[in-house]
Amino acid sequence: MINSLQNLIKVSEIEWIVVDGNSEITSAKDSWILEQVKVSTTQFISEPDEGIGGRASYWPRGKVIGGSSSINAMVYIRGHQGDFDDWEAMGNTGWGWNDVLPYFKKAETSDQGEDEWHGGEGPLHVTTLDRDLHPLCQNYIRAGVECGLDYNDDFNGVGMEGVGLYRNTSKGGFRMSAARAYLHPANKRHNLTVMTNAHSTRILIEDKKAVGVEYVRHGETHQVTAAREVIVSAGAVNSPQLLQLSGVGPAGLLKRLQPYDCNPPVFLQLNVKCVLIVPARSHDLKALPHPARTVRVNHQWHHV
Repeated sequence: MINSLQNLIKVSEIEWIVVDGNSEITSAKDSWILEQVKVSTTQFISEPDEGIGGRASYWPRGKVIGGSSSINAMVYIRGHQGDFDDWEAMGNTGWGWNDVLPYFKKAETSDQGEDEWHGGEGPLHVTTLDRDLHPLCQNYIRAGVECGLDYNDDFNGVGMEGVGLYRNTSKGGFRMSAARAYLHPANKRHNLTVMTNAHSTRILIEDKKAVGVEYVRHGETHQVTAAREVIVSAGAVNSPQLLQLSGVGPAGLLKRLQPYDCNPPVFLQLNVKCVLIVPARSHDLKALPHPARTVRVNHQWHHV
């Protein structure tokens, strides 16, 4: 982000300060070591959800440079086109699908090259997975088509429905995290400071304007002020949390604070994607259960 913004506004005198939770995970192997995961993630547990039988969900968030892009499954999937158009229809000018698509393309370098839907010169490398798949994966997809599902060779193209292969954020067999894509190229900038092992506790607000950030590092509280702007990029969970701790959010949730702004639609619309993993082990593939089972998610029945 720093590198892109710096190139966009063409101002070299701006000083950027990045407050982050931990140092970077440098290899895929390290990210799966249990102790490393404990250090590099915030291991949230959701409230029980009646839509999944009253169970709670495990929501790990990346507490590391690159955020959750350094610990996730690297699936590259954009938001649904209709969601962006709905946001624009609600009065959010510039958030329609046709408005945001050029920025998705600008961010991406697809290994398939640039086309109507994908970029070819962006910092974030996106890779197709066909050549690395086990043959059983193609059999699974073929079975889905035989069950009546449409084959989709690009979930970030014309539509998102169907059965097919995801693309992932990687390059040369290594994870392409936000840190690798955006921060590494900016590391040598004289006006960039990265502070690790720092936890942001609130945004400093004066006259309804963000003027800085308060954070805790090594047990001590610090404040930094901004001459131009404060960018909040703590993810889908921690960004609204940080705003609420700063007094920005639904009034009912902030009774013990003095809210600077109250706009519930901004902070209450969290769409959660459910990923269902069905493990199976057998010496005879024919003995496995039929795949067309159903599960209940958020009061709707779905095939898996």
